[in-house]
Amino acid sequence: FENTAGVSVLWDLNKVLLTVGYDHYNFVATDSQFDYLDRNAEILTGSISVAATNTVNIGAEGSAVFTYYDQHVLNDSLDASGGGFIEVQVSNYLRVRGAGGYQSINFDNNGLIPDQHDLSDYYANILISHRINALLSQSLSAGHESQLGVDSNYITLNYIRHTITWNIIRNTLLTTEFFYEDAADSGGFINERFQRVGAAGTVGYQLTPHITLGLRYQ
Repeated sequence: FENTAGVSVLWDLNKVLLTVGYDHYNFVATDSQFDYLDRNAEILTGSISVAATNTVNIGAEGSAVFTYYDQHVLNDSLDASGGGFIEVQVSNYLRVRGAGGYQSINFDNNGLIPDQHDLSDYYANILISHRINALLSQSLSAGHESQLGVDSNYITLNYIRHTITWNIIRNTLLTTEFFYEDAADSGGFINERFQRVGAAGTVGYQLTPHITLGLRYQ
């Protein structure tokens, strides 16, 4: 079970957009063998975007995430990242966003896991959004990032994902996704490098203008 609750503020200065936010995150395992993953996190985010032209936005972004576990198996951590991005509206049907920067994760080493590696690495991602017609739209994303591990401090991940949205039934959201991931653990109980190839599907229904109920299988 995962829940994120918080507040964000967007300040529109015409050519400049400022955004800041705070969230509190909870993770609760639904299987007792994974209780050691139960955790909370405090998340701070911020960005500034400048309209360079009518179709190009450039900006800077940053975040800080403090994660602390209920049990002292995995290590508490502070994840900080910062970088820049560019967004280009190529046409009415095609939009491209690219981002990159530096990411650092420092661990308290207060857990039982035999992993004392901190992270100092870059992150980078690109997203291409394409509206094919009134019924179909697609997106292609690829990137390099690091995430908290399950049996290690963190994993470093390279990915590529392709998603299609099918607007063929009124008030109903249908998406299909295919993905490839190549990742490596930082250490821990099982020091692995692994590849994953998979697919996912989502179906959602718009109950009201502000509430959508959805189901996803991956």
